[in-house]
Amino acid sequence: MPKDLRTWLKDLADRVPGEPLRVTKAVTPSSFEVAAILTQLEGKGNLSAVLFEKVTNIKGEPTDFRLLSHTFTTREKMAVSLGLMSQPGWAYSKRSWIFPGKRRRCR
Repeated sequence: MPKDLRTWLKDLADRVPGEPLRVTKAVTPSSFEVAAILTQLEGKGNLSAVLFEKVTNIKGEPTDFRLLSHTFTTREKMAVSLGLMSQPGWAYSKRSWIFPGKRRRCR
């Protein structure tokens, strides 16, 4: 199971092709630029994790932090977060199979 966000991002990139989407343009969350980008992606059916690499503060000044969104929008990303293997429609761990809506123990 990933121990920190950097490890999770690396695991996500290794296991889910094309994720996370990286936005390198400077964005100002207080002026709803981030929300507008995420709304456009969702409207196109794209639920990829998005990493905004250049975030500015309310005055438009650069900050030292990045912003990550849509981290748990698909089963594949949840599987990465929980350290599970993922296949379309199901995921499994070493101890149990996890199906949508039910849980069965492996013997």
